[in-house]
Amino acid sequence: MTCYDNVITVYHCNYKNKLTSFISRGKICISKDKHYLGDGMYFWEKISDLEFWEKEKIRKFKRSNKQTEVLLSIKAQLSYNKSQILDLTDNSEFEKLKKIKELLNKANQAQGLRSTDNLGEIINRIFNSRDSRLQNIVSNITVLKINIKYNNLNNQKEKTIHSYSERLPKNQQISVDIRTIYCVKKQHSIQFLDIIKEEVL
Repeated sequence: MTCYDNVITVYHCNYKNKLTSFISRGKICISKDKHYLGDGMYFWEKISDLEFWEKEKIRKFKRSNKQTEVLLSIKAQLSYNKSQILDLTDNSEFEKLKKIKELLNKANQAQGLRSTDNLGEIINRIFNSRDSRLQNIVSNITVLKINIKYNNLNNQKEKTIHSYSERLPKNQQISVDIRTIYCVKKQHSIQFLDIIKEEVL
């Protein structure tokens, strides 16, 4: 049995037809993403974050022309060692990413590709690059992590939370609208646990 530095429960929401292979065979459902953390299967850290994404999925479905869909909310077990995560909630890891980007820009110039400041696209190019220096850096990375702050989700709630910040230093503030997102790149790091909600749209 493999021992990991970190083993946590995470959550995901998607249409049933997209999750069938993950539930039955453990094959991750890849989102082609040029924002956030690039291509991969995305997971939330908290149930409240999952509920937020459920509402987003339902809102988008209502605006589409689809007849019917089954929306699944699942929980899974994410396992990784320190050497297997690029943790962009850590300042030192962001600095590491800057250095990797410099190598990427040199590789892009050699291939005649334009540079980009889009984080997801940068990460996709790093992982897809044939440059041996870049591959040596990311070959062991199976998961990425980032914090995202959603502004104006609930103004009244934020006013209440901010009232607790009054005794903090002026440059600090309490917030509940920061969400932690994990992007899984390789399926051996994630294991399906259970369906926690199924809804016909």
